[in-house]
Amino acid sequence: MFRSTSLKNSKLWRERRTVGSFLLFCVIYFGISTVIFWICGLGPLYRVMRSRSWGTCPAVVTKSYRKMAYRGIKVYMRYEYLWQNQNLESNQYDFFLSYHSYGDLGYRLVGKIVDSFPPGKRIECLVNPKNPSEAVVTREIPWMAWFGILPPFILILGGIYCVQSAVRGFFKKKQPPTKEIQETKEQS
Repeated sequence: MFRSTSLKNSKLWRERRTVGSFLLFCVIYFGISTVIFWICGLGPLYRVMRSRSWGTCPAVVTKSYRKMAYRGIKVYMRYEYLWQNQNLESNQYDFFLSYHSYGDLGYRLVGKIVDSFPPGKRIECLVNPKNPSEAVVTREIPWMAWFGILPPFILILGGIYCVQSAVRGFFKKKQPPTKEIQETKEQS
């Protein structure tokens, strides 16, 4: 009798350990997808909302070109501006980093932006009054930004479901087998 009890406890321990490993995987999955969601979506959206109180300031574009990066083609521009008798410089076009795919569409979109800001052009930029070295040309949310927001959000929903399933499995009580299951086991 002692042996069957210890085997039963051992089997229960193995099942819980397996479910615990699954729970650990789900928590890591959820954490990574949350970080991706913050970097790709919520972080830039938060900066857009925060910039509503920023002041406008005249600026002059000094450089503007396409820059190849590991994630795609990026709008690269530098502009100088004068804020409260301080000459400052920034290179931020928008809060979403203006990355586009390597394809023809991305190349044309970036080219269109770069062509509209040739060196020497006078523009208006938005300046953070609390940190004047932080400036941006536009706070618009590009339509392609939704591709960086929606997939991580779906990953987070999957992570929530995964964690919920693992927790349910971890605390699930074993029900004794019914008579029909016991009879089929005895027949085998």
